[in-house]
Parts: sequence; C-alpha cells; structure tokens
Amino acid sequence: MALEVNRLTNGTCYVDNKNFLGKAEEIQLPELKPVFTDHAPLGIAGKVQYPGQMDKMEGKIKWNCFYADVYKKFANPYKSLKLTFRGVLDTYTGSDRTAQKPYVVAMTINSMSVPAGNIKAGDNAEYESPFAATYLKIEVDGAVIVEFDAINNIHFVDGVDLLKEFRNIIGQ
Repeated sequence: MALEVNRLTNGTCYVDNKNFLGKAEEIQLPELKPVFTDHAPLGIAGKVQYPGQMDKMEGKIKWNCFYADVYKKFANPYKSLKLTFRGVLDTYTGSDRTAQKPYVVAMTINSMSVPAGNIKAGDNAEYESPFAATYLKIEVDGAVIVEFDAINNIHFVDGVDLLKEFRNIIGQ
C-alpha cells in the first residue's frame, strides 16, 4: 500500500465573516490542552496525573502590514470576534495528489493587545494580534473533529460529548 500524506500549507482567515485574504502572513491557532494534576494517594507505588479543566487557549495572527480595518477590529478587548481559518488539506498517495478537503477552524476570540508594529528601514512593517479564545471547532471535509466551548461546558471529540454527564450532574 502506498504511503498517504496530508499537507496543509495555505489558507486564509476571516474576522467576523470578512475575508482578510492576502493580509495575514501567519496564524498560530490555539492549543486545546488539558491541565493535569498530580494524584499521590497512600497505597500506590507512584504518582499519577489526571486531566481536569482545559488550559486557556491562545493564538496570534501576524499581519503583513498595517491595515486600519484589522486594527479597529482588534483594538477593543471587550468585544469578542469570530475568527475563522479556512485551508485546503491536500492528500498525497505516493507522489500523486489524490484528494483536497476543506479544513476549517472556527473560534470566538478576544484581542489581548494592540501593537503599534515593528518597523525597520527598508522592510515592510509587521504587526501581530495575540488573542485569547473561548471557543474552538475544527472541521475536516464537513465532519467535526473537535469542538470546545469553555463558557458553555461543551466538549465534543469525533461526535462524542465528553461533558454530557458533567452538565447533567451540575444541572446544566
């Protein structure tokens, strides 16, 4: 059987459904990372770790220059934004491209800072917009891979509701 390789090498971002094609140079998507805590009870030979809450989700966008419309969107940390990354997931079998599928990451974010930019003689100015995310959903070819909403206690992985029992227990 031939080796199958996926490649995600390009895409664009949307902020509140406005396409910022050609303006973002790089996007660092948030990481969904559980916080593990130690458990060291009497009677077992060692410490173990168990997952608890999810850690905060952060990311950033590096813009290729100053754009007033971007700056205005990211200047208010009290107003959440809908940030969407849309890319093409190419699949290669051997050396042939055999499939292209949409890769979509949807987030609810808040701006963490408003930089004035890095400006160097002869180079284009660079601006980064760091953000905090409270919602993250990753889809490939229309199928939801993961969905996490920190505020509403939602966590799905491949269609499985990981917080269903928790919500039931707390009466949510």
